Order: sequence, then C-alpha cells, then structure tokens
Amino acid sequence: MRPYILFHFVFFFIQHGFSQTVEIQGQLKVSTVNQNNSVNDVVIRNIDGTIGKRDASTIGGLPSMGIVLSDVENNSSLLNAGYTNIGILNTQSANAGSGGNIYGEWGGMTLTDAPSARFGHTAVWTGDHMLIWGGLVNTGGAFKPSLDTWTPMTSNNAPSARSSHTAVWTGSHMLIWGGTVGSSETNTGGSYNFSTDSWTPLAMLHVPSPRRGHTAIWTGTEMIIWGGINTGVRTNTGARYDPATDTWTPLTTLNAPSARYSHTAVWTGTEMIIWGGLSSTTINTGGRYNPVTDTWTPLTTLNAPSARYSHTAIWTGTEMIVWGGMASPDKVNTGGRYNPTTDTWVTTSTINAPSPRSDQSGVWTGNEMIIWGGTNITNERTDTGGRYNPSTDIWFTTSTVNAPSSRSFHSSVWSGSELLVWGGSTSSMSLNTGGRYNPVIPGYSSFVPTNFYLYKKN
Repeated sequence: MRPYILFHFVFFFIQHGFSQTVEIQGQLKVSTVNQNNSVNDVVIRNIDGTIGKRDASTIGGLPSMGIVLSDVENNSSLLNAGYTNIGILNTQSANAGSGGNIYGEWGGMTLTDAPSARFGHTAVWTGDHMLIWGGLVNTGGAFKPSLDTWTPMTSNNAPSARSSHTAVWTGSHMLIWGGTVGSSETNTGGSYNFSTDSWTPLAMLHVPSPRRGHTAIWTGTEMIIWGGINTGVRTNTGARYDPATDTWTPLTTLNAPSARYSHTAVWTGTEMIIWGGLSSTTINTGGRYNPVTDTWTPLTTLNAPSARYSHTAIWTGTEMIVWGGMASPDKVNTGGRYNPTTDTWVTTSTINAPSPRSDQSGVWTGNEMIIWGGTNITNERTDTGGRYNPSTDIWFTTSTVNAPSSRSFHSSVWSGSELLVWGGSTSSMSLNTGGRYNPVIPGYSSFVPTNFYLYKKN
C-alpha cells in the first residue's frame, strides 16, 4: 500500500467528482481525478504523486491530529468518525501549468561590492533596497534585488563601530541607536539619509541610558526604544525619538514590564507589544505600550508560550506570533499567537515545525511567517527553516536546495516578494554571503478560488 502521509500531515480530499489541481494557501499541490465519487469517497494524492481512492468509512483509524479536507461544510461521515470542523481553507485551483514545488526556491546574491563579513549587524528594507549596517564595524551597503547589485554606504559622520544595536526605517531614513562599542554599551546613534548617502548624529538630550539587547520599533512618526542591558544591569526604561524635531521623550515606567533584554517588540499600528526576554531568569511576561497616552497594559500569561529569549516575534496585522528561542533547559520550537484585542494566547502547532533553535531570523510575508537559520540544540548552525500560516496553523518546510550556508546572528528582511538573508556567523567565522528565498510556487498560469472545510482528528 502506498503511504498517505504528506509532510507530517494526512491530507484527504472528499469531493463530488471533478478534475482539478488544488493549491492549499499556495503551498500544497494535490491533484484530484475525474471519478464518479460519492460523498463517502476519499480522493488522495500519494507521496509519489499518484492518485488513489478509499472509502470515508475507513478513515476513522487515522492518528490524532490527522487532517481531512472536505468540500462539505457539515460532513456527517467525518463528524461521526471523530473529526471536528475547525474552519475553512481558502484554496486555489490551478487551471494550467506544472513544475511548482511546495518548498519554495532559493536564489543567489552577488558578492561584488558586498559589505565585509560580519554578524550582529542590522538590516532594514526601504521599498527597493536592503540596507545593511554595523556588526563590529561602522560600514554598510545597499542591496538592490531587482539588479542583484550592492552599493557601499558612506562612513563619513557615521556612528561609531558597534554590534547588538537596533535599526528602523522611517520611510526616508535609517535610524541606528545603541549597542556595544568595544567593551561597553553606548547610547549614541545616527540618521542615515539613503537618497543623499549622508549621516547625521542623533540628539543626546534626554537620550536613554547606554544599552544593548534592547528593542526598537517605528510607529510611523517616532522610534521607540525599550529595555536592554548595560554592564550587567537590566532595565525597563525607554524613550521615544522624533526625527522631525530631533528630540527624545522618556517612557513612563508605571506598570511597565519588568527589566529584561533579548526580548522582542512589535508595532500593531497603535501599540508596541513587548514580550519575553532574559532577566535573572527567562521571562514569559510582556506589556502593551500606548505612545499617545504614555501608558502600559500587562499581557495575560494564560496559555502564553514558555519563558524564553532570543526568539522571534512578528506582527500579522491582527496578532503577534512568537516562536522558538532559548528556554529552560534548552532551545524550543514552540510558539504562540497573541491577540491584543481579546488579550488571549493560542498555541502554535509543532507538527512539521522547524527544529528547536535560537538566534534565527523571522519575517512576515502578508500571509505567512518565515523562520530561517539559527543555532540548534547541539549548538550547530542550520540552513533550514519553515513557513507558518496562522490561518491554518500549518507549517511547511523551506527548501535547502541552493540555500545560504548554515548560520546564526544573520539578518533578514521581506522585500514584498522574497526573503533576503545576509551575513551572520558560523561557529568559526563571519560571513558576507546571502540568499534570496521565494516562497511562491512557480509554474502555474492562472488560479480559481476554491473553499474546503478543514477537519482535525480528535
């Protein structure tokens, strides 16, 4: 008998007899056949690509967490077999074409005029360029993916060489702040004007105390700095920087999260959400900061992910997704989705998730979180990753074919169509190589929307 397991899930399609190729969220290609199927027939695509069929009455023996897709909203056969309808998959039917794959594809990145090898640097996306800066040096470069070219950045009036700093993109300038300079932390920074290739120092009046391991987000008008560590002392202080006036405004500490570093921060459009990090122990608490009212609101810890640091956090538009990182006693591949409207957490699936790791990178594509690289539980660097779709709670593995070499402490940005990875380190050396990952399946001429109902085995 051919195996039915596809990518650690069991997918079955219960349909009424038509021929098409189904694209689940643009990820999983499953071809159905033109048979006179009854509602009790299950059409499947085996691992080797062949099509098979079996009766729905035989699927009751699937293991827990097995997944069944049906075009029937209330499928009595599935419900009676111990399945629960957990939602709708907005799928696509491919009308023509072939040659796609669910893993995505990696492309190369030129080394000509690339910045020198480094780690602990920062990267921002301008809309058409990725800007790399810092990482124990005060040089950088601008990568244009449409031309596969690098352009060096001036170091005239640039901030001092540093690592573990932060960077945000304002729409016209890159703001650099904080980090480690030599053997001590700094509270200096600079504003880089990409159009003129020039640097301007940031004001020092009311600036936050020196620190590294802090976070920075851009609100649309201000950069908000929070948390971090300085000479072994953690802090829960921060400030808002307005580049239009070159002024700093301290944040209130009333009801602020406890002091920490190596935490994460995301911007929701109205609030900054802080979560996790390291104090004297790992932390799984957090807070929401409203810059308009200068107030903090604690996050619930009910169903929150386990305490961790050096994890990933992204904002989807409605939720913050936290994943991976260093927990106790080791690295994890667990995570959670936080909804600030309801102040609730939902655990993310670990089925087919990337292996446990820390110091990975993560981006949001508009419908998926892509995790890549990092350091695994044996302290080896990895070139593996995964794509997580929060609407289906499903992971898919990223390709390793032509992927950049294994690394951690690298940078990544989302260009609107590709994940751009650059720099980082192995266990023995810094890197100045990178890669471009395209998660979209190539080879299809047109798509027609199709809905399937998702059932999970209890």
